[in-house]
Amino acid sequence: MALPAKLIAIDNLELAFDRVIRAQNRDYKAYFRHLCPSYQLALHENLQDLATDLRTGRYEPSRATCIFQPKKSGILRPLTLLGLTDQIVYQAIINLVANASRADQKKYAFKWSFGAILTDKTSLFFYRSWKRCYRKFDAVILTRFLRRTATDRDPNEVA
Repeated sequence: MALPAKLIAIDNLELAFDRVIRAQNRDYKAYFRHLCPSYQLALHENLQDLATDLRTGRYEPSRATCIFQPKKSGILRPLTLLGLTDQIVYQAIINLVANASRADQKKYAFKWSFGAILTDKTSLFFYRSWKRCYRKFDAVILTRFLRRTATDRDPNEVA
């Protein structure tokens, strides 16, 4: 099965790599952070090889590793770790899916939906900052509340 050319494009793979290394999940990244500088030294060549493997069907995801992180309660939380190359490929796929659904999300973003809002197509971060989204949510709620309380007033009521 042929993969879409946009998936295998070097600019999409570079964006995927940038988004993987800039992701906010520090606990998860701690397990593979040491690999990023080495991969980045020959980033263009590594991504060219990855694109070739994807194009020719030689790419196969590596086996995931499951570890258990202790919680404060003493219960162990399972955490499944993916290889760096697999993370890049999966992020590249998600980049395409996000671009395809971006127009639909814009209909609701900052009107009814305030969480997990996509950034621009070329942003190094996948989602908008939750702090900005929360400020926007706060402003919309305040505006709707003030509008609602203004329409609920009795016109005969003395202020």
